[in-house]
Amino acid sequence: VFDIFENVDNQMSEWKAGSPLSAVNASAGKQPVQVPVALFETIEVALQVARQTDGAFDPTWAAMWNLWNFTDPKMPEAEEVTSKLPLVDWEAVILNKASSTVFLPREGMAIGLGGIAKGVAMDQARDALLKHGVVDFLIVAGGQVLANGTNNGSPWQVGIRTPDEDADEFVFVIQAKNT
Repeated sequence: VFDIFENVDNQMSEWKAGSPLSAVNASAGKQPVQVPVALFETIEVALQVARQTDGAFDPTWAAMWNLWNFTDPKMPEAEEVTSKLPLVDWEAVILNKASSTVFLPREGMAIGLGGIAKGVAMDQARDALLKHGVVDFLIVAGGQVLANGTNNGSPWQVGIRTPDEDADEFVFVIQAKNT
């Protein structure tokens, strides 16, 4: 499971200089980049979700990521945001399934898969565990939860914490099984 998460991160992180996704982003406006099939398929799914949500989910948001510094948080200037907006355009991404290439047609465009890659890793981990005969498990990855089977015959209990209050206080506790 840990190897699967590491592999997905190594392929799909826009933050890692050597990742195939970083190569796509670095080649924006220059040339298509051939990527591993798993990354290509994940970008395809991200674009399908963008289409289904009329762009509310847009993997090309990453053209803006350098406007925020999370170690010293402050809002960027409106002009900075406005100047980058033309680079956030999921409809401009060009995929070639036959050659497994991704092309971002404008320099400065970038794809960020933070909103979907963790789910890909969790699904792959679930499939690997099931393939190895493990049917009862709970995978928790930074706030995302995947429950399969039961916890000693009972549904898994997943707590949702009260925002901005005591970390041990829950708003809801969900009984989860195969979710």
